[in-house]
Amino acid sequence: MQNPQKRKETAKNRSVTFQHHACGTACHRRRRAEKRRPLRTTLRLYRTEKGGILPRVFLLLAALLLAAAGIFAAPPAQAAGAQQIRDAKLKWVTTDYDGIPERLLLKKEYDNGDTFSVQYQMDIVLTGAEAHAPGTVRITAPKQIFHQRGSRPDGSVKSAGYGNMTYPVPAEPTEGASWHWEDTGGGRYAIVNDVTIDAAAEIMFRCSITGLESPKFVDMLPSDPLKVTVEVTARDGTKDTMDTQELTAVIDTKAALTTYGTTPGASLTGTVYNSPDNISPNVLSKLPGGEETANGYVFVCWKTQPYYDASQYFRLDMDLWAGEAAGNGAVIPGIVLGRTAGGGTVTTQDSGAQAGQHYSRTVTTYDWDDRGTRP
Repeated sequence: MQNPQKRKETAKNRSVTFQHHACGTACHRRRRAEKRRPLRTTLRLYRTEKGGILPRVFLLLAALLLAAAGIFAAPPAQAAGAQQIRDAKLKWVTTDYDGIPERLLLKKEYDNGDTFSVQYQMDIVLTGAEAHAPGTVRITAPKQIFHQRGSRPDGSVKSAGYGNMTYPVPAEPTEGASWHWEDTGGGRYAIVNDVTIDAAAEIMFRCSITGLESPKFVDMLPSDPLKVTVEVTARDGTKDTMDTQELTAVIDTKAALTTYGTTPGASLTGTVYNSPDNISPNVLSKLPGGEETANGYVFVCWKTQPYYDASQYFRLDMDLWAGEAAGNGAVIPGIVLGRTAGGGTVTTQDSGAQAGQHYSRTVTTYDWDDRGTRP
């Protein structure tokens, strides 16, 4: 028989050894003289923290079940109203002339009849714990920010917008395209996603305003603000919105006299005719004494030509004096019989006798405002 003290000490260990016989008492007595061959069985038990004993195999199964539960568990749900947009900004891409980030200063010094465009860029950063399903990201922008002049003299503008806002995406959902744009009404367009977008995504669009003509702008009149709004709808229906900063633009146009070679402003050249033979009867009829007095005159055909640089509608007055009149500085008597030229209109013409000499003055006005539609 095992020592009780030894059983007590052994029980403290993690492994306990038991001995038992397979036969009853009679068999035990009958085989007392025989060599005993006891059966030995070893059972390893695990002592829990509370003193209970569990088989190790059950703990292993429990661990496997817990691991499997962790693998197939759903990701944590995003909190309602969580942030979906990290950043949204705009910037002008078209070359600027004054270095002010939010204002585009575009200089247009010449007008050759061509249209031009300006370009800007959207930079948007999305965030969140879940992907953004199709149709849940909307980026809205104004249809127009420019206005064309309504009347040249006072610089007023039309209420309708001017220029075409264009986007690098199709105008409707298209196979193979990730985005499309649509008219939302109220003077705004929206760019909408047609595919699922990663939760954390960086979005960039370069957009253009096309079909612009410099003469139709009021010089240095600021545009309406260009501001974009980003709206993202989460899976639970909550929305997160963010506005970009505002951009503006001004067009610096020009209309000024310049020089041609060494000739400033305008040139004046004349051809002298000593005989009226090469002068039209219509011109001769304007002589004070009639065509019969033509042999008493020397005729000069003057050619004037202005030199200018312009990208804007303008008015040019050419004031031609002939004869002796106060302030004109002329000392040779003369009469302006008429003019033949294109592009100008005679606004005033005074003719008469002053200080016993013939005197005439003609003011010709040129309006360069017919290169575009004027209301």
